[in-house]
Amino acid sequence: MNYKRILSVFLIFILTFGMCSTAFATDDVPEGYAAIYTAEDLNNIRNNLSGKYILMNDIDLSVYENWVPIGKNENPFNGILDGNSFTVKNINLSNVEGENPSVGLFGTAANSQIKDITVIGQINVDNDNGIRAGLICGEAYNSVITKCKAYGKVDVTTKAGVWVGGITGYLSTYSNTDEVKECKIEFCQNNASVTVNGVCGYDTNGINYFVGGIAGLSEGTISKSSNYGDINAIGSNGGYDYFYTLAGGICGNSDGEINNCYNVGNISSIGTKYVFAGGISGFWYQFEDIYNCYNIGQVKAEVKEATDKYNYSAVGGIIGVVESLVFPDSSDSFADYPASIRNCYYLDDVKNAFGENSPQDSINIKSLTGEEISKQSSFKGFDFENVWEMSATENRPVLQNEPSVIVIEIETKTGKPAKLKDIDKNNILSWSSSNEKIAVINDNGDVKGLSTGTTDIVLTMNDGTVIQCNVTVEFSLFWWLFNLLFGWLK
Repeated sequence: MNYKRILSVFLIFILTFGMCSTAFATDDVPEGYAAIYTAEDLNNIRNNLSGKYILMNDIDLSVYENWVPIGKNENPFNGILDGNSFTVKNINLSNVEGENPSVGLFGTAANSQIKDITVIGQINVDNDNGIRAGLICGEAYNSVITKCKAYGKVDVTTKAGVWVGGITGYLSTYSNTDEVKECKIEFCQNNASVTVNGVCGYDTNGINYFVGGIAGLSEGTISKSSNYGDINAIGSNGGYDYFYTLAGGICGNSDGEINNCYNVGNISSIGTKYVFAGGISGFWYQFEDIYNCYNIGQVKAEVKEATDKYNYSAVGGIIGVVESLVFPDSSDSFADYPASIRNCYYLDDVKNAFGENSPQDSINIKSLTGEEISKQSSFKGFDFENVWEMSATENRPVLQNEPSVIVIEIETKTGKPAKLKDIDKNNILSWSSSNEKIAVINDNGDVKGLSTGTTDIVLTMNDGTVIQCNVTVEFSLFWWLFNLLFGWLK
């Protein structure tokens, strides 16, 4: 037997198979893209902000105690990030510096594309300067953000004006380059709670808090997107005259188009001067259309501890306040901006669709009872062939191909597992916690509290359903004593 020949054939086979395997692996990465496999790979995007990147698996950012956003206003991310349906989890951002910082997975994005990614984590910042914050990116200029989801929380404390949203703080058509691309958010979903709390601490006549489920302020187009998170804007004017506290289910302040969007989160605006809250937008300039939207979240606006008599609040099931001013120093008038609002619906526990002022052109704006919400026939103008469908579990319209989201509240104590009731543990495909130091899913499929605090645990089920567990972990004296006495045995 010719052993050398057999050995040669065997080696050729191994080498050929190895080369083919490498080729197949390489083929998974589109031509021209750099693959992101690790947290370090993701962090290194900042070394080439104009590159094209694709995630190849889920990324855990817990190795970074305080994530530094990718891209700044003076040096933005202007490339492409394809999330490839993967998740970036355990993002934690609690310390930012500088004037008007932009906070999120990305800080500032310009002429860029960010798509098909889920971000789970927490932004918890206290900064005396103006902040633009969102879990996907702090601010986006002439960029496209599509098929992105956010879970966790965004908490901002400040003394200056802020633009804060679950997806992005500020979506703008301004560009610092000659190249102008699309400016839009589409097919995005926010499940994070968003809260701004501050007192105006500067000698200025104008300051605003713009807080929204998708964007704090939008000058672009937001379409086919939804908000499930609770939105809270809390502000005090500190004695200054011009101070707006605005909260909206989709936008805090909308200068751009909004279409085929809905809100189910609770919206709250509390302030001392001009306080507005709307189920879709807190403030609308009537520059661009709003159509085919609905809100079923609770909406409230409250003036608290007013500093003078010139203060008021307004609540709208759709819009908090409709801007109707004609600028006296300009030849422009709102007749030059023939925007309309049409086919928009809201739950009848809110008195009016518009809290303050009426739009120039409104068509088919209606309040609906809970029973009417569950009927497709109530939503005239909605495209149920190509855009919408009636959810059998939620008994209301949802966007086609959008994962069903079920939100449950869980309270437990440190060291004590909490059972996931009415959930088939064998049907759990994957899970992620926005803060694994507070709570995780243990080997038995139960929620286990590790330290006091709050976190979101997101379960993805085999059928595509998403279950968001809002977990609160309280202190357990027994667990503390056990760890104190026997923790060294671990």
